[in-house]
Amino acid sequence: MARRVASDCKAYFGGEKEALTRRRVMEYIKDPAWHEVLALSTGMLEEHEVTHLIQVIQQSNIALAAMCLGNSQSIPSQIEASFTQMLLTRTRFGIFFHPWQWIG
Repeated sequence: MARRVASDCKAYFGGEKEALTRRRVMEYIKDPAWHEVLALSTGMLEEHEVTHLIQVIQQSNIALAAMCLGNSQSIPSQIEASFTQMLLTRTRFGIFFHPWQWIG
């Protein structure tokens, strides 16, 4: 299964913008049942494919992006740095502003 997911990601992030491939990749990202397989498949992707995947994922699911980065064989340094900075920024915001205090 991880090979199929990696193949779909390689095709999509490698330039193939076929609707079926896009739909499958977006389904892997949205469906929690596919998250572990998607994270494992990142170990089979090239650096530029990992970069594109993380950029797509981190906007909607930080935990999935972290899982994918952790399983990647080649973590692009700029992606790692920007992801780390984003996590630090969100963590600092959470320390000073606790959303659960705003609930009526």
